[in-house]
Amino acid sequence: MTVFFMKLIPKFNPVKDAYTEPTFFYTKPLFSMINNLYSWLIRYRLHILIWALYITYEISVARFALGSTGSIPNYMLHYTLVIILFYFHALVNSCSAF
Repeated sequence: MTVFFMKLIPKFNPVKDAYTEPTFFYTKPLFSMINNLYSWLIRYRLHILIWALYITYEISVARFALGSTGSIPNYMLHYTLVIILFYFHALVNSCSAF
């Protein structure tokens, strides 16, 4: 699947563009990484949206119930562990089903 970023990279002509070659040569890996990130975000956009909604809901309920919130690094650590454990258990259960 070619993403639109690859169309931005001009073709190198060694006769016409002898002094501009390094500029165009070294930008290709950057556009490749952007394409990969873009493809990954498109593929998992529903997962990201659902997790964002869940985290927002849970923080809102905790703030309403307790009247205060925790620090951002604590939330980042907590939800990173929750997401890792969720997908780990999903992987283990899907492998043991067969």
